[in-house]
Order: sequence, then structure tokens, then C-alpha cells
Amino acid sequence: SGKFEMAVRFFERIAKTYRREQWDALLRPLLSTWYRCAQHLGNMELSVQLLFEILGHGTQTQGIVGCRNIDQVIR
Repeated sequence: SGKFEMAVRFFERIAKTYRREQWDALLRPLLSTWYRCAQHLGNMELSVQLLFEILGHGTQTQGIVGCRNIDQVIR
């Protein structure tokens, strides 16, 4: 659990730079990995925030979370 928490803090810091510099090609895979860490930690609020950001970047949720539709993710 400690490693996932450390990864989440790392992603928070790095994502700020990626957003500011508009490095979308780097931000998208970071968001998906960050989302998986949040899921592993059971942090539903962060998971939902990241899903909305992922969707805002037009990333396919199927590739991100391995589900066919968003309803499976929310449950």
C-alpha cells in the first residue's frame, strides 16, 4: 500500500507540470496509471476525478480500465 501511496503523490506532482506544459501525450498514460493506483488504494473520489480527466482528454476507457463501458467502472 505504501508504494501505491508514494506513486499517487509522485503522479500529483508530475501531472501539474504535464498539464502546465500541455504535454498531453505524456499526461494520458500517466493518468491511466494514476487511476489504477487510486483504484488499488480504494480512493473512489480520486478515481472518479481521474476518470473525468481521462474522458476529457478523449482517451478510450476500455483501454484504460479494461471494461466495455463506464457503468462497470462506477460500480
